[in-house]
Amino acid sequence: MATVRRRTNLAMATNMCVTSFAELGPAIATRAIDVVLTDPWYWGGPTQVRALDTVARTMGVGLSMHSGIELGIGMAAMLHTAVTMPGLTAAIDAHYHHLTDDVIVGDLLKPKNGVLAPPEGPGWGVELDPDKFARYAELHAEGVYRNVYVEANQNGPDPHRPGWHPIIPAW
Repeated sequence: MATVRRRTNLAMATNMCVTSFAELGPAIATRAIDVVLTDPWYWGGPTQVRALDTVARTMGVGLSMHSGIELGIGMAAMLHTAVTMPGLTAAIDAHYHHLTDDVIVGDLLKPKNGVLAPPEGPGWGVELDPDKFARYAELHAEGVYRNVYVEANQNGPDPHRPGWHPIIPAW
């Protein structure tokens, strides 16, 4: 990344290549990155992500937040964490809007004018729907739904999306 960064004027953002404080120092020292894509899962929780916000601002590195395929409770945790981070100036990379269902009570979290605000209420502001949670746990146990990002190369295309073939990075 440092070589590419030296040869372009484009800002370089980490994805999954800088996921800890131990990796951050060398990435900054080699001037490989301009923006760290953080998330509570890889960085050790909301407290660690908030610490990263302080370190990144001190080191002159920008922040965004990385998203995968989290459900409503994960998205709520990310949103509540994000609003506490003054250094998070780039838009959050979110995939939540692709979901057609969730394990939380009520409708999916919906953006307003392109902004997804943290839900209000106790905890993360969402409540798990025990019936949906049990239903999806059962489907998972049956193998009906699987992680197409991890298993796609082993099992071929997703049978629920004809013609769609995932491409898995090989870093």
